[in-house]
Amino acid sequence: LFIMYTHELQEVVEKHGLKIHLFAGDTQIYASFTLDTYNTVLSTLQNCMHDIKHWMKLNYLKLNAGKTEVLILHHKADKSPNPANIILEPDEDPIVPSCEAGIKSTVSARNLGTWFDPTLTMSSNISKIVQGCNIEL
Repeated sequence: LFIMYTHELQEVVEKHGLKIHLFAGDTQIYASFTLDTYNTVLSTLQNCMHDIKHWMKLNYLKLNAGKTEVLILHHKADKSPNPANIILEPDEDPIVPSCEAGIKSTVSARNLGTWFDPTLTMSSNISKIVQGCNIEL
């Protein structure tokens, strides 16, 4: 049933040339880009999020902006724009209600119990594990 219900969502994302991964109640959208295509990919992601919000409205669902994150992975020597300053602004489409605060970039995101940081050093994951161990001690 889940696969039948989310198949349309997969089509919405793939229409924009982005990749999607669905796992239980989590959905991940991802794309590969270079510094030259950085702005184009962000624009594509914004358009895709608009279409996702529209699909959700048609299916009586609501996008929870508080649980939606954007994590930009890059090489640690890469001098690309600071992902903390990138905000996918909510659109002002009267048909599709916008998210209250937009979708902000994050410096770490959790995926199946593991915390990832932008350069994949796993420092966020290690910090969270050590923090949890210290609480238990």
